[in-house]
Amino acid sequence: PLRFPHNCFGTDSNQFLYCESRATGQIYRLNLNTMSFDRDFATGPDPRPFAIAPDAKTLYTALGGFHGFAIVNMENKYVERVPLSGPPEPPICQKYEPNTPTHGVALSSNGREVWVTSMDDASLHVYDLATKRWLQPIHTGACPNWISITPNGKYVTVSNCGANTVSIIDAHSKKVVANIKVGDVPKRLLAIGVPGS
Repeated sequence: PLRFPHNCFGTDSNQFLYCESRATGQIYRLNLNTMSFDRDFATGPDPRPFAIAPDAKTLYTALGGFHGFAIVNMENKYVERVPLSGPPEPPICQKYEPNTPTHGVALSSNGREVWVTSMDDASLHVYDLATKRWLQPIHTGACPNWISITPNGKYVTVSNCGANTVSIIDAHSKKVVANIKVGDVPKRLLAIGVPGS
């Protein structure tokens, strides 16, 4: 049992599954060998989409009502909030993700950057973990919602639920290379590799 679950993510080892409880402000680790929760991490209120570093020592999560993201040290359970400045969330986005100015969070394939969505300014923001600075925002479309990165790390994709599009961004240049009309209110998306033959 888990109170108000919303997202779960696995690790490459297929040993653990991490699931958030929006009601308790925690992310729980499910041991897939015992099928029971064996660890929990307090994140702050209302954890939303999150990413976990490959070494399972750091967790990055969006929080309800917070414009930015939180960094959770999974070893000592220390939580640091990284705020984003910007205008208030526009009314159009409130109907898709109320009280969630930041919804999407993803860790770059090299583990050096955290990519986050901003409903407030219709952009993706990239946080450099080494310098602890925000890079120039990347304008996508109204109400950017969910992020997925291609397996080779070359492209970042984001669903824009207020624009009915998906933006594809070159991860190196930080430029939008395409905006694709996909239908009404796109949310979750997954970028995968498809064999050529």
